[in-house]
Amino acid sequence: MKLHSTPATITLLAALCGFVIESVSLAADDPSLQLFATTNKRVVAVGEPFLVQLEAYVLLESDQTVADAVRAFSNVRLVDQSDGVVMVRGETARKSREMFAGAEAVRLTRRLVFRAEQPGRITLPSLEITWQEADYRYVPGIVHAYTMGEEFQRRARSIVPIVVERQDKATRSAYRRTGTAFFIAKDALVTSFHVVSDAKQVHVILPDGSPVEATRVWSIDPVRDVAVLYMDSGIVEKAGVVPLPLASLPPPEVTADEQVVFTNGWPGGLRRSTAGIRYAGARLGYDRAWISSNPVGPGDSGGPLLSSNGEVLGVVTLGTITSGGPDVLREHVCISNDLRPALGLKNTALGPISMKSAFEQDGFRSRPYVQAFRLLAMISNQERFDQSLRSALAEFEASIGDRHADPGIHFMRGVLYRMLGTNHEANASFKEVLNLFEEFFPAAYILGLHRLQSAQYEEAIALFEQTRRVEPYQFLAAYGLARARMRLHHYDEAVSLLNDVLDYDPYYAPALFNQALCYLALGRTRSASLNEIRLSHVSRSWQLELARVRRTAVLRPRIVEEMPRARFFLTPEE
Repeated sequence: MKLHSTPATITLLAALCGFVIESVSLAADDPSLQLFATTNKRVVAVGEPFLVQLEAYVLLESDQTVADAVRAFSNVRLVDQSDGVVMVRGETARKSREMFAGAEAVRLTRRLVFRAEQPGRITLPSLEITWQEADYRYVPGIVHAYTMGEEFQRRARSIVPIVVERQDKATRSAYRRTGTAFFIAKDALVTSFHVVSDAKQVHVILPDGSPVEATRVWSIDPVRDVAVLYMDSGIVEKAGVVPLPLASLPPPEVTADEQVVFTNGWPGGLRRSTAGIRYAGARLGYDRAWISSNPVGPGDSGGPLLSSNGEVLGVVTLGTITSGGPDVLREHVCISNDLRPALGLKNTALGPISMKSAFEQDGFRSRPYVQAFRLLAMISNQERFDQSLRSALAEFEASIGDRHADPGIHFMRGVLYRMLGTNHEANASFKEVLNLFEEFFPAAYILGLHRLQSAQYEEAIALFEQTRRVEPYQFLAAYGLARARMRLHHYDEAVSLLNDVLDYDPYYAPALFNQALCYLALGRTRSASLNEIRLSHVSRSWQLELARVRRTAVLRPRIVEEMPRARFFLTPEE
């Protein structure tokens, strides 16, 4: 955690040596205090309140310690305040006494309410308290504030749900899925190719509630996962649809700053908007793609990635969203692809053609990405590896024979083989991705996990470091690095990395557990006790596992020190 201790006592002058020495407390190595904070939102609208949850755990030495801790915690000071944010109010501190493994502590919690005053990247003020004659400062991090005009809400009517019906030719079973689409023109509806591929029927629900069946397409771009469907402009205009405008592309050099971007989709048939940060420096190959932190899920595919004024940047094609409590580190990634090449094909087309004809035209089904999306659908809906899946996989392998320079198709091949449980083939594909495009961070992260699980720690460290060069997955990579460092008994380095992870998510139980193991190896028993008490509020199972490790000497980590080496030499014969 970003916790800094500076003495509140007077500094001592070493006049004879000509430099200043600051007094240092022993608690700096194994402090009796842990302080952390977390925000309930990382992206906020200007004028919208948000919370900073401040918590402290203090080991008790006497009843006076409780009173001193409450007093210190109630007098939180804001340091380095930014003009872009103000504190609206601070709630009264709450306390409770905790005890685990013979260690007694007081837990203090306090909520501070802030409000963003201007758009942009805002650094939150540092929070500082004085405890036992030392100043402890915590830096909560940053929030991204945005403004959104009324025009944005009006344009959201152009984003509609679509229901796609398919039939498995092998099993004859039918199934449905819900996706999202948006109007880019009165006669053109854009969605993801994988949403409508091999569709038997595509039903579009217009803003006035009327269903329309889409049967024809203007163009299909499987490489970028984009499809442009034909719609009757008269029906669309009658429903009151105003097409979304396409954002103008910025010059290539204007890519340094982060910016807030939005999705507006229909997961599960219900409208949901998300706000996230665009990662300007992240890339996934040679084609234009927007990578952001929007938490999208099934059903958001095919929707637009929007700027704050409602202009379309790209089409949401892929998202990784994690959930499931304290055992999962939530670091979302949303990938949106460029729709301009598909629109260019639409503008040069003689007219729309039937969707069935488009899917069955010569050479279409043999394209690598078409084969990949077909396999994804088959694997997702089949429980066993049957002959139809084997045949489709063989066709896919044949289709990528001459696609050696495309990292995207090799990544999809790796994903498919991971879904099938064939890790050797999957890892070979991910390695080829990095050979073609070193900055392809998902492949580097997956390979890093494999090297970690295979006890190839130095290789894992190199891959996790490679992942951290760009912003997406930087905390997942930091956690992987920490685990690799622990296997090599570099506990000090692991503690620092786990602090970075816990700055991002103070309630990530595996990081708290592994950090406690590092503290035990380093002899920092007070810090380990505080981590155990914190775990009791986050994950009972992880807290019990830590208690078991502490009780069982053989399970505790040890620092392995290098033994002195003897020197052997020959003396000259006399």
